[in-house]
Amino acid sequence: MFSLRYLIFSSIFIFVVTGCATSAVDDQAVALPTEADIEETPTPVRPSSITPATVSPTPSATASPTFAPTSLPTVTPSPTITPTLPITSTFRAISYTETEWARIIELQNIHRGLLSPDHTLIAAAFIEETHVIDVATGDIKWIFEKDFAAVSGTLIVLFSPDSTLLIIAGAEEIVYVWNVITGELVYKFPFPIFIMTADLTSDGRYLAVGNGGEGGGFIYVYDLFDGTWIEYPEQMFFGGYTTFLPDSTVLAISRQGFDLEDGAILLWDFVTGDERIVLPVEGGGDFPPEYISGGYLRVSPSGNLMAVEVNDSIHLWDIHSKVEIKLQESPFDNRIERVLFSADDNFAIQGRDNSITVWNSQGRLLGSIRNDVHTWLWFSPDGKYLVQFSLDDEPPLVWEIPDSP
Repeated sequence: MFSLRYLIFSSIFIFVVTGCATSAVDDQAVALPTEADIEETPTPVRPSSITPATVSPTPSATASPTFAPTSLPTVTPSPTITPTLPITSTFRAISYTETEWARIIELQNIHRGLLSPDHTLIAAAFIEETHVIDVATGDIKWIFEKDFAAVSGTLIVLFSPDSTLLIIAGAEEIVYVWNVITGELVYKFPFPIFIMTADLTSDGRYLAVGNGGEGGGFIYVYDLFDGTWIEYPEQMFFGGYTTFLPDSTVLAISRQGFDLEDGAILLWDFVTGDERIVLPVEGGGDFPPEYISGGYLRVSPSGNLMAVEVNDSIHLWDIHSKVEIKLQESPFDNRIERVLFSADDNFAIQGRDNSITVWNSQGRLLGSIRNDVHTWLWFSPDGKYLVQFSLDDEPPLVWEIPDSP
């Protein structure tokens, strides 16, 4: 039964190679570099205990990127947008020029990147390099190249909470940490296999990375203040997704395997070593009843909710009351391709059937969208708009999200 989950991960990997801006590379075609090939890697240190610090990191520089003050073409916004795609939607469509996020939407329509928490930068990853774009000017501020760019892809792009650091990782078995203020390489951490998931603690100090799959997974937690790291004490079968609970050192890890009646999510406090299992669910989907396959795992910005994919269905978990929130039924199949939260704890599922369904934090269905093209999905930072960016150079579609009752 592990083979089906492995095929899903393989399909995602192949898609990223062939079509996505944050691309990965077929590691069966070219041998990935060994640890002996990696220079300037910090010496592993396994601290007996980790005490979270209250100061901001001041990393020392070890390398410089390629500097490219390249200006982008000027984008002239259209006064109105009339979608030409076949669409069904219960939301009201508006022109992106009617929103306060028009400038960022224009740039996102070009780059399909990650917006920094302070809304000043966009990081767009490619197979060989990652571009950091200044939102105010539209210029490329930095181009971060990787040592083994020809045989590596980028699956992870992540800003620190204070928008000063950028984490880049993927098929190369290396985690890069860049300072986007100075353009300097801060750390280059090794990892035993290609990286599928990453997350930072709320204070930006600890970085967790992981990889799941049929052969068992690895989870490492790196300390970005002193360059040390620890790892989960044993290999485990997990669904390939991890995320920190807000304001804590507790890491939520999606589980995968047979006879997991106690729950689909492992909570591991890497400081104390404590573990507990939450979210008991039944098997289902295309999997046998006794099999649990945890997948996408997201925590809401407020830290109150956790959205979990289990066996191709979505579950909403109240972290504080420790109960599952029942979701109003979606009109679509919703076999899940992506899960994302808005700033006000609404959350959306992008289905493999090109459908999008949005619920509020109480599980009430706010609306749904379906169109016949594959799109890249983004919530505006204020949570008021859901934006679809076409992969076929169509103009972005902006949907107004109603206030939750």
